[in-house]
Amino acid sequence: MTKSKHGLGIFIVSSMLGALACVSPADTQDIEPELSVGARAVASAGVDIGTDPGAPEEVAGVLDFSDTALLVRGQVQLFNEWLGGSLIGIQFPDSDSNLGVLFVHQANVFLQAQWLDIRAGRTRIQSSILEIPTLRDDDFLPYSDTLNPFATGQTTEDHQYGNVVEATVNYESQYFLAAHAEHLFLTPGDGGSVDFSLNSYGATLAYRSIPARADQQVVRTIGAGINYYDVPDDTLAPVWNVMAGAALNVSTDPVHLLDARAQVIYAHGDGSTVLADANSTYRTRNVRGALTLRYQYTEAELPKLQVALMGGYARYFQGADGEETASLALNGFYNLGYGFQIGAQYQVSLATMQIRAALGTPEVVHRAELALVFSYELVVNRLPIRSSILNVEHGYIP
Repeated sequence: MTKSKHGLGIFIVSSMLGALACVSPADTQDIEPELSVGARAVASAGVDIGTDPGAPEEVAGVLDFSDTALLVRGQVQLFNEWLGGSLIGIQFPDSDSNLGVLFVHQANVFLQAQWLDIRAGRTRIQSSILEIPTLRDDDFLPYSDTLNPFATGQTTEDHQYGNVVEATVNYESQYFLAAHAEHLFLTPGDGGSVDFSLNSYGATLAYRSIPARADQQVVRTIGAGINYYDVPDDTLAPVWNVMAGAALNVSTDPVHLLDARAQVIYAHGDGSTVLADANSTYRTRNVRGALTLRYQYTEAELPKLQVALMGGYARYFQGADGEETASLALNGFYNLGYGFQIGAQYQVSLATMQIRAALGTPEVVHRAELALVFSYELVVNRLPIRSSILNVEHGYIP
């Protein structure tokens, strides 16, 4: 495993050195920097209904504005067509998290060209190949993302964000090879100190269609990735996972688009055989996946309506029979104009006995929501390498 860590370090360092070698002082120009400000506000009202055998229903009204985020990015033109800059973002976390009122989910510095992106700081970790078109990006988290084996609670941000150094090479803006080293958030024990050392390493290889052509081609995305976690307890088996996913257009009609998405994750756990708490469900051996069928109606070349059906399943290999969870979701969003959508989502989730005990959830949970979503971006002095600042946020109309 030492060799793999060294190989990853050599890849990242060599990419950085190669990039810096290209940033020569030739052809210096006095170009004004670019400033981007973006915001995505998500507000929903709904109801949660939990049921257990032989127990009365638990009904609760929910007013949720989590995942609302504000982003600021500054970048400057460097020599030889390179860009350098930084991105800062704050987000309202889930109400039941331990992160306080606001959470800094983006705080990174980057150096990029058309073929290479190098980034260091806090950002989204490499936990999935595909984006599932749910209302919020954590609605299908147990099925769509790799889970942080160092987290002991149920704060979803622990599985989505980390302190990262990564290098991504692309060919023709369609074929991507990324390598990363990450510090996944640890939940400190009583009296323990927070450790910021690197504890996760991995790589991803993917084909992603150019956005302008994505609706016209059969293959939108296809890729695979691997992650290794440096679990400090040497008595446990190595913890690693592999993931693969694909998104295909079933119909490329420019008005009535239909696509299908599938992703599967196999997690090789630490050898534990008891699901005692939330952390044990993240560290045990399991397989999970998600399937999506999405319809999009386009009018005047703008997405107007989207309806998606999603299914997720996870199996934890514990005991003779194992433990299972599953979820089914249906949602729809209507575009009222640039950046403003109204939507609704219904989701039902089920869990077997040991999972319920470990996570403290009912056997069946229903959630129905009505939502308003507003996205906004302001760019001053746009530079040649164009990418929306909102790309780092979850988008249910990808």
